[in-house]
Order: sequence, then structure tokens, then C-alpha cells
Amino acid sequence: MRSTLSGVSLAILTVAAGAQALAAEQLLYGSGSQSVPSYFTLDFGQAGGVTSANIALTDFTLSIDPQTRRARMVDYYQEVEPLTLPGGFSTGDITIQTMPEFSFGKYDAASGAFVTIDYYVISFTGDLSAFGLTSPAILPGTSNGVVTFSDAQTGEVVMEWAGKGWLQNPGGPNLPPVRFRYTCDVTADFVVNP
Repeated sequence: MRSTLSGVSLAILTVAAGAQALAAEQLLYGSGSQSVPSYFTLDFGQAGGVTSANIALTDFTLSIDPQTRRARMVDYYQEVEPLTLPGGFSTGDITIQTMPEFSFGKYDAASGAFVTIDYYVISFTGDLSAFGLTSPAILPGTSNGVVTFSDAQTGEVVMEWAGKGWLQNPGGPNLPPVRFRYTCDVTADFVVNP
């Protein structure tokens, strides 16, 4: 009888520890701030300068875990106004999503800082075939941000995801590729586990 009770006690402790570990993860449901503008920027350097567009909508779910010090994007959706590429080509309206199965990163509860590495799926309505682009295109990037809690259930996320890439030169395949860097600056309000 005693060994059975010990086994039951051990099982209860194991379940409780598992529940506590699960409870450490927090899901932050964020929406772009109405008071702070967010922007998507492409920098083509000497090949075409800098072009920037307003981000009309951002919705995301960020998972943070203070115990395991992990962070990841559970989902991410964004609508961006058209950008003008070198040569006057318009991207048309842009939609950005992440591939959540490939998102991973770190979180520091003391500072609120997090980093996630993601793949962004970029869909656009313009004709960018001159650059060898068809919609959707996939860009790898790194997101750096800070989570600031106002209380236990609400707060603000300020983040920037950035990366680099290259496009086929619209002047012809024998010309050097057009290289660029991109940044996406977002300020969002969030609620925890609504």
C-alpha cells in the first residue's frame, strides 16, 4: 500500500511540474499601435536609394517563456502600402506572413528583450517579373524587440525585423544583381492569453 501511495504522489508531482512548465509560456496577442506609425523600408544603396512605406495593419502572436528563455512567432500578419523599386517599379499592395514552424529565438525576462529568427512570406500585387520575382517570395530575417508590461495582462512590444537579399537586375541577366537591405519597424499593443 505504501509503495502505491508513493507512486501516486510521484505521479501528482510530475503532473504538477508539467503544468507549471506549461504555465510559464505566455502568448502575447499584438496589434499595431494606433498612435505610433510603423514602417517597412528597403535600402538599395547606390543602385536605387531608400524607399519606405507605411504599415497599415500588423497582427501577431508572440510566445515568450521566462523559464526556458525562449521566444518564437506563433503567427504574424501584416499589410504594407506599395513600395517603389529602382526603375520606378511598384510592388503594389504587400502582405507579409511568417512560417511559424521555422520560428525560434530567445527571451530575457529581466530586460524584456527578445530575438526571433523567422522566414517571411512576402505577397505582392505588382508585376516584378523584371526583377525575377513572383509572388509570394520568401525572405529570411531576424526580429529584435523589447516587451514592456503595463500590468500582468497588457503592454507594448517595440520590434524591428531586418535582413538582406538581392534581385535580378531589370537591365538584363548579364548585369550585377541589385542588392538590398530591409527593415520593418513595428510598435504594437498586446494582451496576454486573452
